[in-house]
Amino acid sequence: MDSIYNEIMAEIQRLRQLKHSVFEEDSNLCDITTSNICLSADILLIPLYWYLTSTLHNENQPMEEYMRKSVSNFDKKANLLLPRILKRTKELDDQYISEPFKRYRNLLKKCFPQYTIHSAQK
Repeated sequence: MDSIYNEIMAEIQRLRQLKHSVFEEDSNLCDITTSNICLSADILLIPLYWYLTSTLHNENQPMEEYMRKSVSNFDKKANLLLPRILKRTKELDDQYISEPFKRYRNLLKKCFPQYTIHSAQK
């Protein structure tokens, strides 16, 4: 469990940094457009935060207050949201050589094995 916890925390940090790097002077550090980052980062964090708060690591996670409600309601919409998230991140990875969300999708598959990238491509 600690291994997946560490993976999730590293991915949360990476996604948050990706979003914040858009607003820094050297925004060309990432190879995806500003709009893709800003529209995606918060949504991508929700399943990871939910997984952490619903498992043994249920301590308060450092997240923006506006996300708390979304995270607490995630399980009610997971069957709709996860396939869409997997599909969109797959599209972005196909678009960019560095596959910026490959690690993220693999992590989601570990946390939510009932959802696969293949089933999200419908």
